[in-house]
Amino acid sequence: MTDQRVGIYIRLSLADGDGKAESDSIGNQRELIHQFLDRHPQLKNAPRTEFVDDGYTGTNTDRPQFLALMKELRTGAINVMVTKDFSRCHRDYTQMGNYLECVFPFLGVRYLSVNDGYDSDDYKGMTSGMDVVLRNIIYEAYSKDLSVKTTTAKIIMMKQGKYIGSFAPYGFRFHPTVRNKLVIDGDSAAVVRRIFDMTLQGMGSTAIARRLNSEGVLTPGAYFRLKNPGSGRFRKASEKNGWTAASVLNILHQYEYTGALVGRKRYKASLHEKRTVPQDKGVKNGSDRLYQRFVRK
Repeated sequence: MTDQRVGIYIRLSLADGDGKAESDSIGNQRELIHQFLDRHPQLKNAPRTEFVDDGYTGTNTDRPQFLALMKELRTGAINVMVTKDFSRCHRDYTQMGNYLECVFPFLGVRYLSVNDGYDSDDYKGMTSGMDVVLRNIIYEAYSKDLSVKTTTAKIIMMKQGKYIGSFAPYGFRFHPTVRNKLVIDGDSAAVVRRIFDMTLQGMGSTAIARRLNSEGVLTPGAYFRLKNPGSGRFRKASEKNGWTAASVLNILHQYEYTGALVGRKRYKASLHEKRTVPQDKGVKNGSDRLYQRFVRK
């Protein structure tokens, strides 16, 4: 193959979270691949472009840099793809097999997996072999096992009374020094208390929403954006959106305001799906029923 243009793809499922611009494992993958290419007789002088997805799972292809690389491969701007191993590209062995046997050959793409010792040029006119299939099955099994262990660890933390959510519920904020702990946020908690007070006074949810809007009280989304200007959460919400009966009812039905921590409200239907389904919370010593009767008054 002449005029080879290399696309280096690097992926890590979980960012280190240590404040660095990118995870250490990303740097390790980069060094491994560049050293490999520097020694490769055919590719050492080929132009290289990096595509990095830091913090994205390999169980699906919904990754921005992976999609960007695939676009370059389809247009022919890049015709060689290199990863550390098969699992960096995809952890689903059936999907990975589809890329190896169908997608890459159709696009005329040469694919190399460094740690697996795989070069698609070695398999022209034939299938990739049983060893490649077994490797991909092992990668997927590892991904499933890792998912179960991660979920189990989170459940243990929840049972210990630790909050594992990415964002604090409205009315709370994260403790400034203690991880996985919530404390009351004075400004937003005052709004929550007012909503409950007005409900106890007999006001309906629509009337409460009108009162809050007339006083210019920030909605939970607007308040979050005010406190977290760099976050992408609620970024699509319109500034014109105000309090509604539904948003008031949402506050009144939040179980967290009883003083209990609530976690894992939804869970993934399967490893390879982004879709989540609601968790059956059941009745906690009857308190849920009492709470619902309290809200309806």
